[in-house]
Amino acid sequence: MAHSPADPGLDDPRRQRSRALLLQAFFDLVQSCPYGDITVGRVVERAGVARSTFYEHFRGKDELLADSLRGPLGRLADAVVDSTRIAALEGVLAHFWQNRRLAVAILRGAVGRRAQGVLAALLEQRLRSFEPLRVPARLAAVQLAGMLLAGVGDWLEGRQEISAGHLARSLGDSSITVRRAIQVAG
Repeated sequence: MAHSPADPGLDDPRRQRSRALLLQAFFDLVQSCPYGDITVGRVVERAGVARSTFYEHFRGKDELLADSLRGPLGRLADAVVDSTRIAALEGVLAHFWQNRRLAVAILRGAVGRRAQGVLAALLEQRLRSFEPLRVPARLAAVQLAGMLLAGVGDWLEGRQEISAGHLARSLGDSSITVRRAIQVAG
């Protein structure tokens, strides 16, 4: 059974090490082969851990992908909260730019749909703190995730020449504008 990050068992250094090995092995594989070719078997072999260890942390490959994306996509989701979080988003965007080939592969196609689902879930969590909303938080989150990832993807593919800082501010401003537009006036 997979455990949440708040799981007290994750304080165990051995569990932390196993989780880190799995995440690193997954990251290495994502850089070297298509997502569809990655299997749990390949991840555990590369990590040097038992298959049962994998399942102590994750239910499957998609959950491993989601976990690996929560950090960077969380910075994107934070942009909906307030403009003081833009510096962290700029750092993530700069990292994406430095790793464009991989970032584009993650944000497009079948993996991109999973990434958008992760971002939508993160956005939904953040939007719930602003309820009541004019539309369900999930619907707003899905719309916002699509908008954000479309802009980032287009930028990463080199279609738009703009700095990571300017893009971060634009994404932050547009996210906050959307959030304010769907909030019920109090």
